[in-house]
Amino acid sequence: MDTGLQRSITAHLDNTVDNVLLRVREKANLFYGSEIASTGNGTASPFAKMLFPQIKLLSMVERSYSASIGTTYNYIARDLTRHAYGNGELEYKVEGELPVSVLALIDSIVDNYRGTGHASPDTPAELRRIRAAIAAASPGEERRTKSFKSDVFFVDDKRVENFIEIKTPQPNYDTCKAIKTRILTVHALRHPSRVNARVAFPHNPNGILGDYAWPPSRYWLDAKVDWAVNGVPLMGAGLWNYLGNSPDTFADILGCCAEVFERRGAEVTAELDAVVFGAEAL
Repeated sequence: MDTGLQRSITAHLDNTVDNVLLRVREKANLFYGSEIASTGNGTASPFAKMLFPQIKLLSMVERSYSASIGTTYNYIARDLTRHAYGNGELEYKVEGELPVSVLALIDSIVDNYRGTGHASPDTPAELRRIRAAIAAASPGEERRTKSFKSDVFFVDDKRVENFIEIKTPQPNYDTCKAIKTRILTVHALRHPSRVNARVAFPHNPNGILGDYAWPPSRYWLDAKVDWAVNGVPLMGAGLWNYLGNSPDTFADILGCCAEVFERRGAEVTAELDAVVFGAEAL
């Protein structure tokens, strides 16, 4: 990995660690009292605190990490595409007008995934229907403005526009519905441009050897298209290697994580222990 890119990714990971520790420091004064004298929000757990004082703190750390790492993923993705393709933007806005008949068709396609005898996602066939509906729309038909922001946008070396939305690998049904609606609508808005409108997952929750089988994703998303490019799933190594345009990108990012852990692991452990065991100052 290029040295400058490595420094950039490491800086984003360091920022994630800083944000988590800041959150822990902010909550440190609440760590003990709320275990017995809850404010009525249902958080008291005195027995857990007496037996395993780290439980609540680690739960707090996990929530803080989850909130911070999502932004970190986007920044890393942008830096990778800028290095690999010479361009990349965050929160890229795609906006335009579509005939109401086309919007109604998109809603109908997505709604048909629900209920008894529901349809299965088939994005290529769905896009053919949408393109036909665009061509058939009359010039005087009512049109409505639609707008979306893409987590990461870049144009690859084949001049294909990539609209990538990075999501948790275990999205709920409502999130999956919104993702599929967005994918179809972005394709319609950018027609006839060459487009990859995709959702991507930063890692496989079943590990590097387990098959991904999250039910809501299968229910709403075409695994061959909606979160894959050229047959390669945009999950874990597939995602990061695609963004970096290199088969080594994922391993390089893991190397950056290891470097940050080696450099800051003792610091993080010391600060967390200070909260758990009641040190007066962090």
